[in-house]
Amino acid sequence: MIEAPDMDAMRQDLHGVSIDDDATRATIVKAYREHGVVLEPHGAVGWAGLEHSSPRTRAPRHRRYLAGTGTRPSSPRKCAP
Repeated sequence: MIEAPDMDAMRQDLHGVSIDDDATRATIVKAYREHGVVLEPHGAVGWAGLEHSSPRTRAPRHRRYLAGTGTRPSSPRKCAP
């Protein structure tokens, strides 16, 4: 038998935000101006999501992961017209 997930525990660990196109573009500019980091749109959405998250997930180690190897662009085939 499969147990139901612990929704209260999940709510403590997960956080969701919605990032629109304007916020994505603004995040790309802001990340470059403030940190010298060049983000592609997919990475900018993740970066903006961290900026809207709880203080626990805004820790420097999380941002380093996002800007480093943790964020990868989508496959070019997914972005092709």
